[in-house]
Amino acid sequence: MAPLTWATVMMPVLLCFMTSSISSKYEAKDHHLVERLMEKIHELHWRLEYIKKSLTEVRENTCPKNYIRYVGSDERHFCYRYEANTNHCLNYTNAREACQLEGGDLIQFSEENFNFFVTYGKAFMGDACNQNFWIGAKRGEPGTNEFYYVGGGFLNGSDTRYWNSSPQADVDCVAQTNSSSENKLDAKDCSLTGGYICQVYLRTCEDTF
Repeated sequence: MAPLTWATVMMPVLLCFMTSSISSKYEAKDHHLVERLMEKIHELHWRLEYIKKSLTEVRENTCPKNYIRYVGSDERHFCYRYEANTNHCLNYTNAREACQLEGGDLIQFSEENFNFFVTYGKAFMGDACNQNFWIGAKRGEPGTNEFYYVGGGFLNGSDTRYWNSSPQADVDCVAQTNSSSENKLDAKDCSLTGGYICQVYLRTCEDTF
């Protein structure tokens, strides 16, 4: 058996102390790195929040290309465009699909904005296919005078404020027309080709993110 010496007794103690010191040193260093990393993550979070806010503001206030902004007092703001190009005449179904491909749908008039579009639409009537612009409304039940917007709103076929004349009973789709030079609404055969009016709602924070 080897004789006990100071070295043989103290060496394990020194090794234990050195190992503990090195471990503590690296733990302290790691803790510092973690703190730095958390600071950077926190900073990055607020930068991303700023970017998100900026993008939201841009998207909320910008219409798609070729669209015009409409700002109403009691409804969501939206963008719209009249498609009057005679090379783009479409039936009701295809017109609706064309608007949907652009992120919207055929327009839905309201009591507030209807007169605006009656007046504004006069500028396009001379060029429109068959002098008609499809809007997002169709007859509900056959034989009734009740029409509904694609978004679910009701359009009374007996309300003379909106119609050029009483809607025909045998056709179901609705278009803005100048049949009586008033640019109001008429019921039309859905297979008829015409111009159309697309509507895209301006995005909100909830819609965007």
